[in-house]
Amino acid sequence: MVPNRVAHEDVDRLEKDKIDKRRVKEKDSDDLKVVESVFDKVTVLTIDKLIRKGIIKNLVGIVSSGKEANVYLAKDSNDVDLAIKIFRTQSEFRKYAMPYIEGDHRFRIKRKDARSITYLWTLKEFKNLKLAETCDVRVPSPIDVRNNVLVMEFIGGIGGVPAPRMKDIPPEDPEKIFHTIIEYVSRLYHKAKLVHADLSEYNVLMHKNMPVFIDLAQGVLLDHPHSKKFLFRDIRTIVNFFNKLGLTTSNPKEIFNKITKED
Repeated sequence: MVPNRVAHEDVDRLEKDKIDKRRVKEKDSDDLKVVESVFDKVTVLTIDKLIRKGIIKNLVGIVSSGKEANVYLAKDSNDVDLAIKIFRTQSEFRKYAMPYIEGDHRFRIKRKDARSITYLWTLKEFKNLKLAETCDVRVPSPIDVRNNVLVMEFIGGIGGVPAPRMKDIPPEDPEKIFHTIIEYVSRLYHKAKLVHADLSEYNVLMHKNMPVFIDLAQGVLLDHPHSKKFLFRDIRTIVNFFNKLGLTTSNPKEIFNKITKED
């Protein structure tokens, strides 16, 4: 098991290392055991490599758990909070992911097994986050990606408290946040040539009274055969949410037409 191997290597270094270094390594080993209890050996090896490369120092605890992935709070070498998203390599996930990967010229699907598709999916989110940053859309800044593990900026407060989803904490100023979200959608479309494709109140965090888009793995480029269908779905979902908050907004079709006519 990888955690035991790491622990044995730490024992070999005890004669030369200081006590404080030993404690850090023991904490790393404990973190790997936690991950190993949920994920497979390859994932544990990936976390191990991120620790050895200095990308992360240790895992602190779980932030959220979903059907596709878990998000963990971690620390870097300067004790800055990071978010570690670990996707599960499950066979049923492949059917869900394929419509968003096929038709994306950035990726060549050489194998369609669950692990290969999961790795592509993780890389896809990393690339989409990078694109979103180029057009000033607020997203967690991507830091590194390896296999099914994505390292990114932690969105939250002091003490590792994650920012709430918009679903759980509705915005204090719905009109302002609605227009900001639609502006982000427009920037993604025109500047990044990207559609979120899964935008909803579940995938928007509220941080410092501003929206932050998350979960961009589904995002597709404009040349994807279903990009406009996904764009309209995103707009309709957001409009419906804000209508429930009592905000009288434009018709989803009008917003869709305005964004696409500017193309």
